[in-house]
Amino acid sequence: MLAGSLHRSVRRFGFADARLVTDWATIVGSEIAEVAVPVRLDRRGRRLTLHVRPAAALLLQHQEPQVLERINAFFGGTLVLRLHLVQTLAASRPEPPPVRRALDDADHAAIEAAVSAVGPPALRSALASLGRHVRADGR
Repeated sequence: MLAGSLHRSVRRFGFADARLVTDWATIVGSEIAEVAVPVRLDRRGRRLTLHVRPAAALLLQHQEPQVLERINAFFGGTLVLRLHLVQTLAASRPEPPPVRRALDDADHAAIEAAVSAVGPPALRSALASLGRHVRADGR
């Protein structure tokens, strides 16, 4: 469903098939997908431009034959002949926000007990607020 709605948008960047963007992690594996994102496909030159985290660029350069093999095997033909790596800090997909859980009375009581010995009320309040955020994040 997502591929269908993205079709027009991804065509502007040379992607004839939105699956190269939507199924990127499946195609290249989660380790590579965490550090590299496809941004443009030059269909005439069969060159895929990837935004890559700087720390991973050299490793990905050495893995280029395997990445090309995975991409072409996924699509059943020679879609890409080479990679063009552009180092950027924005190469990874943003992490989803943490799932926050609701605190129960026992959580509130434990937090209040932990900060009860703190003298200044403003500091005690700030620490209690921090404690509630940490507990809600599941830590």
